[in-house]
Amino acid sequence: WCRAEQLSHLCSCGIEGLFVADEEDIFPGQNYFSSTEEWEAYIQTTLQVFSGQASCCALHHHVKGREIPCDREQLVTPMAALYARLRAKHHVR
Repeated sequence: WCRAEQLSHLCSCGIEGLFVADEEDIFPGQNYFSSTEEWEAYIQTTLQVFSGQASCCALHHHVKGREIPCDREQLVTPMAALYARLRAKHHVR
């Protein structure tokens, strides 16, 4: 769900509101990476919500013998709602 959270924050607060934390400090995202290309590659990866590793899939949708739902399937509705919200926000009349 990390990518979904990052995308949601990015859409709500803009790219200037995205920060990266490491063991020592918190940095504005563009200041954390060594080049603009590295920063842009990170953003592109963040935007690919459904391409991330889903632990449920790695566990074959079972934990301790019980079936668990797929995170990717559960993300469809929130991502569709985010898309609808962005469309409404930027709709030109």
